Amino acid sequence: MSRRGVVQWSALAAVGMLLAVPAGAAPKTIEKSFAVAIPVPLLGSTGSISVACNDGGHVVPGTTHREAFAAPGAGTLVVEVTGFVGDWDLALDVAGKRLAEGSGTVTPTSMSDGSLVEKLKFKVKKAGKVEIVVCNFAGGPSGKGKYVFTVGK
Repeated sequence: MSRRGVVQWSALAAVGMLLAVPAGAAPKTIEKSFAVAIPVPLLGSTGSISVACNDGGHVVPGTTHREAFAAPGAGTLVVEVTGFVGDWDLALDVAGKRLAEGSGTVTPTSMSDGSLVEKLKFKVKKAGKVEIVVCNFAGGPSGKGKYVFTVGK
């Protein structure tokens, strides 16, 4: 084969490889499930009604589970907590500062069946560490957590 033929075939092969790569490749996701054990309900430990996972600005020991997450860049973080009974809360902190709180979708009639879902969705603007805070406000001692982070969404 002539040199010109080799160059033409090489160029054609390179174009073919480019066409084989999908144009809209799926974004990278990071997923993790974690068990949550929070034996002390916040309401029972303080006797007062509080805002998601704190009592007057300070965390009551034994009432929260903290899950660290290092965002690799901008994206969307979705957190869910399931499998608990009673009233649990969910929040997101960075360096002790509250960024977001969960949906808080508990009603008195749904507190005892264990099918509740506490959700939080947050747009992360840049790489960095965040802390997922799960709080047992007035409920049972255990549940399950999961987060999904999608890069660039």
